Amino acid sequence: MELLQLKYFKALAETEHLTRTADRLFVSAPALSCAIKRLESELGTTLFDRVGRRMHLNECGSIYLQCVNQVFSALNNAERQITDIGISRNPTISICVTSPIIWQNLFCAFMKSFPNITLSHYYVNIEPTLVEDMEIKYDYLLTPPTDLKNNKLHSNILYSDDIPMLIVNKSHRFANRDKIKLSEVKDEPFIALTKGLSSRKFFDELFAIAGIEPKIILECDYSMRQEMILSGNGIALSTARARKSNLMPDVRFIEVIDPHFRRSQALFWHSNRFQTSTSLLFREFAIEYYNDDSNAITSINS
Repeated sequence: MELLQLKYFKALAETEHLTRTADRLFVSAPALSCAIKRLESELGTTLFDRVGRRMHLNECGSIYLQCVNQVFSALNNAERQITDIGISRNPTISICVTSPIIWQNLFCAFMKSFPNITLSHYYVNIEPTLVEDMEIKYDYLLTPPTDLKNNKLHSNILYSDDIPMLIVNKSHRFANRDKIKLSEVKDEPFIALTKGLSSRKFFDELFAIAGIEPKIILECDYSMRQEMILSGNGIALSTARARKSNLMPDVRFIEVIDPHFRRSQALFWHSNRFQTSTSLLFREFAIEYYNDDSNAITSINS
């Protein structure tokens, strides 16, 4: 058996569709099918149940996929360890986040302190495949500790002081308020982020705690949400950390005092992924950054 066969098997196991996998790998469907059949012949068992062009992993296939993932993880870690030995030339860190706004200040501070390090930043949704992606693709994930619970992940809480805040247009009738109860806006039109996003999970949780069904008129991404608020089409929910980033200067933030809620954020990493000296440096920096009192949410007006 060859490494290419394992690569083909892993790709097909992830999509369970022959034609789509072949297109992704830039090979013909017959060539891919032939490679999988050779692999099955060498193993003496089938790995997929075939239904047309759909290829569903069977029990043997699921077991084999776990082992193949370990092979590629080991190869990836070996490459990272070898690279780490001579990392002085092009040190890099890959970090994925579930909220793109709140980490700007951390990244800017890190890049200012270590200008020779390349930081690759990715915006991701919370999905079942994310844990596996972290083993292969990402050094760290920045997200609330309630988003992921997996015994293959380690984490450090970075902060737990974030405050929910309402975002409104400056001409909105609540624009002059400093504090507000969520019950006061139960009939207001809300611009919500799309389902599957960590911040949408926070939105749903806060309204559930308040026992309120929000009036959602649009589900969209971050940039459209801001434009809709600026144009006066609705209001939204955010946090004091998002306000502190100064990426939304033309809107008003109002502290939500009821229900009482504090949002935490954590730094996650996969236990099987080799931590380079550069990635360890980022972890230490992030922990120290949020231990610094000047970076705490001491006041919503700071």
